[in-house]
Amino acid sequence: MDTITHAQLRALAESGAPPSVSIYLPTHRKGSGERQDPIQFKNLLTEAETKLVARGMRGTEARDLLKPAQDMLDDPAVWGPESQDGMAVFVSPGIFHAYHLPIAPEAHAVVNDRFHIKPLLPILADHEFYVLAVSQHNARLLHCTRTSCERLPLPGDVETSIDRAVILTGEHSKSGKEGGAEGGSPSHVQGATATPHSESPDPQHRQAENLRFFLRQIDDGVRRAVPENDALMVLAGDINITSPFRDATKLKAKDIAEDTIKGNPDRTSDGELHTKALEILMPAWHKALNSEQETFGNALAQDKASHNVR
Repeated sequence: MDTITHAQLRALAESGAPPSVSIYLPTHRKGSGERQDPIQFKNLLTEAETKLVARGMRGTEARDLLKPAQDMLDDPAVWGPESQDGMAVFVSPGIFHAYHLPIAPEAHAVVNDRFHIKPLLPILADHEFYVLAVSQHNARLLHCTRTSCERLPLPGDVETSIDRAVILTGEHSKSGKEGGAEGGSPSHVQGATATPHSESPDPQHRQAENLRFFLRQIDDGVRRAVPENDALMVLAGDINITSPFRDATKLKAKDIAEDTIKGNPDRTSDGELHTKALEILMPAWHKALNSEQETFGNALAQDKASHNVR
């Protein structure tokens, strides 16, 4: 069972047909609450069945409709350590969805013409993003939300110091030539067309080529460490690092925040980088959230999502 995403939330608002059943409950990973969660869910299923019958559905039809949700009671992957703060289940004719939630909703069962998604709106206010802090001496990748920030390790074959990267790639190039093989970049740096350990007589050209190669192998490591999703990347570093990184990266331009956390990040803690990244991202998030809420319009006030979300 997956954690619900923004895209899935919007899809829920567009799907469902009468009767649509929405069940919410808080869940627990351990302790007495963990043992009570299936019991509470079973009670909510009974409540949903009662409401379906009250709308004119036969008891056997109601139980058939709710059977996919009923089967969750015997699925150990749903409960305990696999759970999060909450769970939401949506059932209508031909449709069944169950999601872990990063929030703890109030336990209740709703039967209506459309799915009841108002309890999920706080999720729209949270976002996942990354911070990549790079200097010539260090590189850090942070995985963040509005309220959390943790360091995400880069692959072990990625050098986070330009001096170390230049030394190793120079040795690789030299050994390749001595062995009769074609020299060049290490195999893990995919598409690094810059020549590592440049032997150009022009010091500035040599420095630029070495920096380009260093940043491309950082970029390769980042793309291997970060799953493909729609989360933005905020860059942190001096402009003489972040600007050539934008030129070197294979990340799509739309996936990198336009604004940058300026200055040498080596003197900035993870927490400070998180705060500065939020200052960059929050204005756009607030604008998007207001747009989402306006799209729901009066349907949200009536506690049912009967309008389409585009």
